[in-house]
Amino acid sequence: MSQSRLTKISIVLLAFCCINAHAEKVKQVVYFQDDARFSYDIELLQMALDNTAEQYGPAKAVAFNQKVNEARGLRLLEQGKVDVAFVPTNRERELRFQSVKFPVLGGLLGYRILLIHQESQDKFSRVENIDQLRDNMIAGFGLHWADMQILYSNQIPVIGHPEYEELFNMVEQRRVDYFPRGLNEAWQEIERFKGQHPGLAVEQHLALYYPFPRYFFVNSSDDALAKRLLAGLKIAKANGSFEKHFFEAFGEWIHLAQLKDRKVIHLNNPFLSDDTPLPDSSFWIDRE
Repeated sequence: MSQSRLTKISIVLLAFCCINAHAEKVKQVVYFQDDARFSYDIELLQMALDNTAEQYGPAKAVAFNQKVNEARGLRLLEQGKVDVAFVPTNRERELRFQSVKFPVLGGLLGYRILLIHQESQDKFSRVENIDQLRDNMIAGFGLHWADMQILYSNQIPVIGHPEYEELFNMVEQRRVDYFPRGLNEAWQEIERFKGQHPGLAVEQHLALYYPFPRYFFVNSSDDALAKRLLAGLKIAKANGSFEKHFFEAFGEWIHLAQLKDRKVIHLNNPFLSDDTPLPDSSFWIDRE
């Protein structure tokens, strides 16, 4: 074999090895919330990783290899078996994990639209204040969700259940009167579950509001990932890709909600840490 041919083969093999070595260096950032509800967060996570690839190296967001609920997923985060969670903040979580203080939903999650039985609209249309809501309605809610305590602290009658999908059944069977959902969730869930729960509807008169920013949370010792994600999210905010992603995901639901025409009942959230900034919602409320 000629020397020139050997040289060409060596170059090809070297290039192949370099490509493989590069591929092996792609960091996996593991999340546990692989439900369709979190597709926005997953895409935003990948955007933050891509925005910082030049400084930190390539990384790919990948789902944990088992389906787990939020409580178990957060234990996995604490144990270092997953890398990131998309959850609302409170004092306990700020102490237990490290938050990336960028409100990934722009305050949207704090505006709650009610899922009700389709025959219940008339009685909800008569509610004008929090006392009438307390006296006449019972909510259904996720037993381990962080804002369950917000409902309790505001004396909202509520029945908790650990399984997300069972809550829709509870409304349809009228074991509870309503299921408060994020503005970004209500219409998607009606569409998703209309075959299983055709009796559900989006309530047309009310909305609840409490400050409830959702952050990316990482393990308390993972300073590098926290810094990387914050840097990547700030780049997305600065170059306009965050707002573009936000409105592509939620613009339709913001329009459907018509918050300006609803009676908004304000609840207190006493569980935020003192240094938690309230999210700026003006960029989407002003465009409603």
